[in-house]
Amino acid sequence: MPNQYAELGSLFLEMKELVMYLQLYMTLSGINIILMLARILKLMDFQPRLGRAWQILLALSQSSHATRAYSVLHDVIKFLTYIAGHVGGCHSTQQTRV
Repeated sequence: MPNQYAELGSLFLEMKELVMYLQLYMTLSGINIILMLARILKLMDFQPRLGRAWQILLALSQSSHATRAYSVLHDVIKFLTYIAGHVGGCHSTQQTRV
């Protein structure tokens, strides 16, 4: 019996390491997505309609109202996250019971 508990303990430690790797991967993926969005917004600067959002954010960040630019960017990211969750949640019609 004691040998089985040792194996169970090592299994839990291995799972904890895997979870830590997964958390690191998700963090780096999130940072990569944010940087990619910033790069796309910068590339859209030459297009009059699409570049307007970037120009507004750039003007707000250079002015004394930098917190307002951060607030606008935060609201946009929050809205996109909400939409992604809403679209992803529409596939299940039944509630799961725990």
